[in-house]
Amino acid sequence: MKPSPNAVREMPSRFVQQLRLQSPTTQMSYLSILNGFWRFVLKQAAPEMLSRKVIQKWLCDIRARLRTSQVFNYASLVDRFFDWMVSTGSLPNNPLAQIRTQYGLRAARPVVRALLSPNPTAALEALRPYPRFGGFLGPAMRDHVTLMKSMGYRYKTDEADLLRFDRFLQSQPDLSGQPLKILVREWTKASSAPTHALRCQQVGRTVSKALNRINSRIQVIPCDRRVQRQAFQSRRRPYIYTEDEVRRLLDIARNFPSPRSPLRPPDTLHHGRSRLLCGAADRRARSSKCRRHRFPGRHNRRSRHQVFQGPPPAPRSQRHLCTPTVPGRT
Repeated sequence: MKPSPNAVREMPSRFVQQLRLQSPTTQMSYLSILNGFWRFVLKQAAPEMLSRKVIQKWLCDIRARLRTSQVFNYASLVDRFFDWMVSTGSLPNNPLAQIRTQYGLRAARPVVRALLSPNPTAALEALRPYPRFGGFLGPAMRDHVTLMKSMGYRYKTDEADLLRFDRFLQSQPDLSGQPLKILVREWTKASSAPTHALRCQQVGRTVSKALNRINSRIQVIPCDRRVQRQAFQSRRRPYIYTEDEVRRLLDIARNFPSPRSPLRPPDTLHHGRSRLLCGAADRRARSSKCRRHRFPGRHNRRSRHQVFQGPPPAPRSQRHLCTPTVPGRT
């Protein structure tokens, strides 16, 4: 049954009412945006004839008077409006969701950016993701991942790195058929970050080992210690607090006001915040110890799923001994 004209015009208000927004300002803002969009749609075509061309015209119309970030917010609200109309049976399908499904996209922002470009079709084709392991080395990498998972390894990080390498190969079709050393060298040139060079070397070694099992003539790429040293030196060093800085932190925790609990005794506040600070420092130490025990990660794949738990907690009867003390307090 076709809805009446009044019911069609009242769809934005019905959608905003079912959101149950707490702020009247937000409710009025949503209603203003959707009413403007709905008036534009009714001038262009019937609601049942919503298409990508109508949405593109509306986006170009609001871009002339709004910032790009506001255009994205408007499009996100309209996307939710479309989903609600589909759920109520007022619209056969969501045009924006159809575009995302057609081009294998998840977010709506790249779709909006492509529709605002001079050539939307070419922009949307450029957003289409590459198939998994679709390069000329893709079958060998896929078989290697399947083998490692069948042996009990999770292999999530290595699989993600192999997929990055495969996407690079698919984006560079002129490198098809080149030796693996040349492929790794060209991938390394894509970024000047030391961590990227280390990732390229590790992925190259992984792929070379997988190919070596198939063809013993293919040599395994050697490990360059210089690349590892440069990557590790570029990491942020941990900051070690001095005794004076720890004392200042504890004094601040003792004197800092607590508006939510003004009647709580100062000693309770002091000990609670002190435990919080010491707990944060203890977690930082445990995380650094965990990284030290797992370094380098690629040589200890079986323990990747095991999180370092640290020493067992002290018994409940001895936990008061772990409470930090402040000079001048007992």
